[in-house]
Amino acid sequence: MRGTAVINALLKSSEPSIRWKTRVRVLGEDPESKAIRALREEIPPLLALRLPRRAESDLLEERRLSDGGWPAEKRYYKPSPKVMKANADYVDWDGTSRKRMNEWVTVDALAVLHAAGRMRA
Repeated sequence: MRGTAVINALLKSSEPSIRWKTRVRVLGEDPESKAIRALREEIPPLLALRLPRRAESDLLEERRLSDGGWPAEKRYYKPSPKVMKANADYVDWDGTSRKRMNEWVTVDALAVLHAAGRMRA
């Protein structure tokens, strides 16, 4: 899975945040368009969208998988417990693996490369 195939996989994600980030931050669609505003409404209100830094692009290029995506190499969140607790994540972050593409990491990585002018399909 390379370039266009990765983007198509992200656009088919069941997570509206992944689709929104791909369309707005990677493909450059207008965030004020009717379709993108409707997609934004599907995103849970507590899910913050982080703007990636431009300086991260060199490291990202080195960690790209052969299928074109990026892995979630380490977990930086506390999984949700059975009962509601403070500081727990209630989002399916898709686990960690050094060899498997993670949609969340991949869409952010593509957004960083796009912002740095280093996007390659």
